[in-house]
Amino acid sequence: MTMKQTNRILVGQIIAPHGVRGDVRVSPLTDEAGRFAALKCVFMHSGAVLTLERAGVHKGLALLHFQGVDTVEAAEKLRGQQLYIDRKDAVPLAAGQYYTADILGLRVVDERTGEELGEIVQSLETGSNDVYVVRQAGRSQDVLVPALKSVVSEVSLPEGLMRVRLQEVWE
Repeated sequence: MTMKQTNRILVGQIIAPHGVRGDVRVSPLTDEAGRFAALKCVFMHSGAVLTLERAGVHKGLALLHFQGVDTVEAAEKLRGQQLYIDRKDAVPLAAGQYYTADILGLRVVDERTGEELGEIVQSLETGSNDVYVVRQAGRSQDVLVPALKSVVSEVSLPEGLMRVRLQEVWE
């Protein structure tokens, strides 16, 4: 099985209106909140296009104004919407870095035993490092894998695979 790359990358979520002129506050899901200033448009999950008129940063949040969204009521209707960009507009990553969209769905294998642990269904931001939530087939409990070089030994997007070195549990 080969991993399919998505054409869109999740970059933020609208959390609330800002002011009375239709601006919105966006929680960025990118390392650089200021990167929104370089964008011409973003997409909602539905595929609807929002054209950016201006962008700024305030207290770690992106402040965006979209064409045609000129009132607090119109901005309120956008609350909770996730914002995506085309992959071609994404900031290039350094070697060994991956977009969350590309990590989701990878099969995870224990490097020591060869056992397949499950599939990555979520990436959690913990502050110090991300943590991948691995759903195990036929089990009710997920495995949490820290996104650390000491744990993740290999990521192969073409194979749809992540190899990990889990810490041994002492009983």
